Amino acid sequence: MIQTDRLRLRPLETGDADWIARDIINPNVAKWLSSLPHPYHRADAEAFIASKANDPGYRVIMADHPMGIVSIETANGTNELGYWLAQPYWGAGYMTEAARAMVDWHFERSEATLYSGWIQGNAASENVLRKLGFTRTGVVKTQIVAFYGGPVQSDQVQLTHEAWTVARRA
Repeated sequence: MIQTDRLRLRPLETGDADWIARDIINPNVAKWLSSLPHPYHRADAEAFIASKANDPGYRVIMADHPMGIVSIETANGTNELGYWLAQPYWGAGYMTEAARAMVDWHFERSEATLYSGWIQGNAASENVLRKLGFTRTGVVKTQIVAFYGGPVQSDQVQLTHEAWTVARRA
């Protein structure tokens, strides 16, 4: 369990399938996620949980109830910060708080650079990553057939251990 001032970040559990399936299909959430099946069903949530439940890099964002997911996934030799938050919780700083805790968790264990990004137009995600100190590395086309039917532009960013350490001292 990772604790912040307002949140607990806990591992995924089998019982999370219902709220994940309910909250992630909101088009205002789904349109910003690059690898979401469409349409999304409870079985997709169950498969996601089964594949990630034992991965400490995947956490449920909790206050009194589940609000979203934050993760640091290691794939192809890189570590990528990802997240989503149910729409009723937008604008209250929850994602910045949860993502900051995960970045702390990552850099307590590793000096490996973190990568992330946002689909262009997602100002909220851009704000979260900039507050955490991520810096832009470029723009790529991301294939998102499920929601957009084709490629979209995504800004790519990174955060080094050194930059995080400097930012945390400031």
